[in-house]
Amino acid sequence: MTVEEILWWIGGVEMPKGDSGKARQAAAIWGQIADRLEASIRTSDPMASDIWSHNSGRGIDEFTKFWTKEFAPYPHELAAYCRRVQAVCNGYADAVDKMRLVLTILAIQTYINILFTIAYGWITGWMGTLAELAVIRDRAAIQAMAQRTLFQKIMIKLLEYLFDSIGYAAGQQLLQLGVFGVADLFTDYDDDAKKIIGYDPYSLKDNGVQFVQAVGANFAFDGAADLTAGAVGKTPLGRFTSSGAGRRLLGFGARMVGSNVYTVVNNMEVGKSPDQWLPTWQQEVDKLIIHGTRIAKNPAKGPIGSGGTGP
Repeated sequence: MTVEEILWWIGGVEMPKGDSGKARQAAAIWGQIADRLEASIRTSDPMASDIWSHNSGRGIDEFTKFWTKEFAPYPHELAAYCRRVQAVCNGYADAVDKMRLVLTILAIQTYINILFTIAYGWITGWMGTLAELAVIRDRAAIQAMAQRTLFQKIMIKLLEYLFDSIGYAAGQQLLQLGVFGVADLFTDYDDDAKKIIGYDPYSLKDNGVQFVQAVGANFAFDGAADLTAGAVGKTPLGRFTSSGAGRRLLGFGARMVGSNVYTVVNNMEVGKSPDQWLPTWQQEVDKLIIHGTRIAKNPAKGPIGSGGTGP
């Protein structure tokens, strides 16, 4: 694979192999043939008519019959055929160009989403703080329901997951709308473009469904990441996670597990068949880029901020 192909692959797209430039060159050649055929018809018809206009006889009659009835349709049909081939070549070139443009937009969206997911880990600490403030505000009501601290911790964690998931899903949808909004200056989202994309980028329904699906998948991510980190912490490996570097490596591993759970849940949500639930190799590379980058010290100090969100 070339560097360009690798970059497209990481972006989640595979560019068509078709060459729109050569297709247009072929269209131009077929157009030139049609032009010459049509020009020859305009030139030869008057010359042929002069023959039977100024001459007579059996031979002339046969020639007139041949030219006007047997031969006459052929040049026109051949020219029309050349025009059809020209149109097909131009249509193919347009289709290749449109597909490349739409796939480029999707790849850009993927890369922006990677950057967003990396950056989102810097702000997710505030999600835990919001959850704690919400529980503190309604502490009396919660204590009336159950006096145990464990219940409060569970409530804080669930609210934390909810705030985090809503924030992440909303950010994804806003970025998606932004990318397609800018790209709208260069392309038209007609039915063909929507088929390539897989949805209508401006549809309130499609965006709403994607938002709900992302909230659910990210909720699963948070739970899987926390459970993984907690489980590893209770094993003999837990003693290696007491240092800053150890905690960051643990966070990386937990996020990778959570990220794979995110993809499985999301694939289930969108209705993919069971054999397509697991992440692809391209998705795994994207996950390594995202969560490998986030091994670096994160300034967000909240419960998830230190070990993070995002697929």
